[in-house]
Amino acid sequence: MSHKNIEIEAKFKVKNIKLLNDWLKKNGSLVSHNQVIDIYFTPVHRDFLQCQYPFEWLRLRDEQGKFSINYKHWYPENTAKSTHCDEFENSIGSLEQLAKIFQVLNFKKIATVDKYRENYKVGVFQFSVDRVKDLGDFLEIEYYGKGGNIEKVNKKMEEFYQCLSQCLDERNYRGYPYLILEKNGLLPKLGK
Repeated sequence: MSHKNIEIEAKFKVKNIKLLNDWLKKNGSLVSHNQVIDIYFTPVHRDFLQCQYPFEWLRLRDEQGKFSINYKHWYPENTAKSTHCDEFENSIGSLEQLAKIFQVLNFKKIATVDKYRENYKVGVFQFSVDRVKDLGDFLEIEYYGKGGNIEKVNKKMEEFYQCLSQCLDERNYRGYPYLILEKNGLLPKLGK
C-alpha cells in the first residue's frame, strides 16, 4: 500500500525460509495469507520493455476474487537500482472485462505472476513472504507509515536486511514480472 501514491518497498530472494519464518513469528504478527495472480500489460504504442531497466508496470490483480488495476512508475527511471515509485491503484468489478478493453486498445499481455502470499505486520512495515510460481520464495518489505523520508525508509529496510542476512540474498530491484520475462528469455536485447 502506498502513502499519497508513493510506494517504498524492498524485495529479496529468500535463501532460508525456516529462519525467516522463525524471525517473523517472533517479531511480527500474521495479518493475512492468500493466493494472488497478477497479469502485466504494456501498451503497444509505448512499450514499457523498450529500455534496459523497465520502470513502468501496468497490472491487473486477482486476489481471491477481489480485482484491482495498478500502475507503478519507478524512480530513478531506467536505472539498475530504484528507490521508490509512484503507485496508482483502484478496485475493479471485472478482471475479464478490463482485460478485453486492454486488448481492444492494443495493450499486450507480457507476464503473469502467480504467488501465494503471507503478510506480516512489523511496526510500520509489512513483510510479505511470497512463494512465486517458477521463481521461488521472496520477501517484500513495504513501508506503511505516514509520510516518511524515502532515504530514511530505504535505510531502515537495509537495516532489516542486515538483521536477516542469514535468510536473504541481496536486494532485488527488478520485481517479479521482470524476473519472469528474463527467465523466459522475453526481454528485448538492448546491449545488456
